[in-house]
Amino acid sequence: MHLREAIKSALPTVMRRCAGKFLRQVRKTALLPAKHIKAWRAPRLHNRLLADHRDVRPIRVMFLISNTASWKVGPVFTQMMNDPEFDPIVIVCPNTNGLLSTTSGHTADLACRYLETEGFAYIDLNGKSEVEGRIEIQKIDPHLVFFTNPHRLVPKHLHDELLTSRITCYVPYHHEVMEYGDNQDQYNQDSHNAFWHVFVPHEESRRSFLKTRIRSDTGVTVSGFPACEPFLASALPREPSPWKPQGKPKLRIIYAPHWLWNSDIKMATIDTYGEAMMRLAEKHCDDVQWSLRPHPMLKPKLMNLAEWGPQRTEDFFTFWKRSDFCQIYEEDYIPLFKTSDAMIHDSGSFLAEYLYLKKPVLYLMTEQTGDKYFNSFGRRAIKACSIGRSVDDIERFLDKMLEKGTENQNYDNSFFKQDIAPLFQTPPSLKICDEIKHAFS
Repeated sequence: MHLREAIKSALPTVMRRCAGKFLRQVRKTALLPAKHIKAWRAPRLHNRLLADHRDVRPIRVMFLISNTASWKVGPVFTQMMNDPEFDPIVIVCPNTNGLLSTTSGHTADLACRYLETEGFAYIDLNGKSEVEGRIEIQKIDPHLVFFTNPHRLVPKHLHDELLTSRITCYVPYHHEVMEYGDNQDQYNQDSHNAFWHVFVPHEESRRSFLKTRIRSDTGVTVSGFPACEPFLASALPREPSPWKPQGKPKLRIIYAPHWLWNSDIKMATIDTYGEAMMRLAEKHCDDVQWSLRPHPMLKPKLMNLAEWGPQRTEDFFTFWKRSDFCQIYEEDYIPLFKTSDAMIHDSGSFLAEYLYLKKPVLYLMTEQTGDKYFNSFGRRAIKACSIGRSVDDIERFLDKMLEKGTENQNYDNSFFKQDIAPLFQTPPSLKICDEIKHAFS
C-alpha cells in the first residue's frame, strides 16, 4: 500500500473529508491566476475565428453528446437541419471520467439509438483512438461546437482542445434550479469561461453567471430551455409507446430517483423512500403502471455505497425491470413524460421540466434534503408541486390520484405562466439559431 493510501485509511472519516476539502481549496487558489488568464484569452480566440468565418455558409456545427440525459439541444439540431444556412452533425463521445465511465458502452448505445430515431446525422467515436477522433473532427472542421456538458467527462481532444481552438456554445444540461456551495462547478469552471456563448433557461441563471463567472455574463443569453419545446407542441408522441403493454388501462406514474448524495449536497432520497416505493408499486399493481426513470449515475453510485452495494442495487433495479406492472425506461424521456399521468421524484432539472405538462407531481424531500439547495427559480417551482416528506404523503398522493383521476386535480399554474410561458413566445431553438446567424454575418 502506498504511503498516501495508508495515511488515508488511518484517518477517521470526518478528518479525511476535512483534509480533502482543505486540499481542494488550496489547489483551487493555486490555479486561480492561470484560470483568469485562460478566461480572458477566450474572447480573443472567438473574435479571431469569427473574423475568419465571417459570412461563411453553411455554418458547420458540431454537437457533442456523451449521454442522452444531458442532451438538451434536440430542437436546436432540428431547427438547424431545416435551415440551409446550417450543416449540423453530432459526435457521440466516450465517457472516460466520473461515474458514467463505468457504463460508457451502455450510455453510448442509448445515445446512438436516440440519434437514429430522430434522424440526426452522427459519428460515434466510442472505440476509436484519440488519433482517429482528431481525424474525424478535422474532416468536419466545424465553425462552431455545441457542448452539452461543462465537465471533463470525455477525452481531452473532445473537451480541452475544442475549447481552446474552436468557437463554442453551451446549453446547460439541466434547467438550472440549483444553488449550493460557491456555485463554481455550475457557473465558473474553465469551460464556462471558454464558451463563446451560453444560452441559459431563465433570468436567475444569467444572474448566477453575472455573480460567479470570471467573465461575468458576457455572451450569456436568456433563451428559454430548448429541451422543453416538445412539451408545448401539440403533436402526439411517435409510436411505439414507451410503456409496457398492460391487460387493462391503468394510471401511468413515473418514479425518477436522483443520484446526488455526498457530503456537500444531498438530493437523493432513495435511501429513505426506495424500498417503500417498491412496496407501494406492489400494493397498487392492479391500478397503476410504474416506470422507473433513474438518473444515469444512480446505479453506479449505489453500487459504490456501503449501505447499498452491488447485490442490493441489482435487486432494486431487477424489481422495476422484471415486474409485470413496472418498467425501467432510459431512452429519450420526452415521449415518456408526455404519455404519463403523474410523476414522483427528487430530481433537479425534472423539477421544472415536468411542470411544463401541467400534470400532478410529488416532489420527495427528507430532513437532509430540501429547498436550501435551490435558487429562487427552483424554489418557485417547488411551490407548484405537492411535497412528499414521508411515506404517508406518497400514499395520500396516490390515493388522491386513484380517487379523483388526473383530470380533476387542482394545479398551480402560476409558475408556468410567470416563469416559463414568457420565454416561449419565440421558440428557444429559433432564438439560438438567429443569434448564431447574426454573429456569423
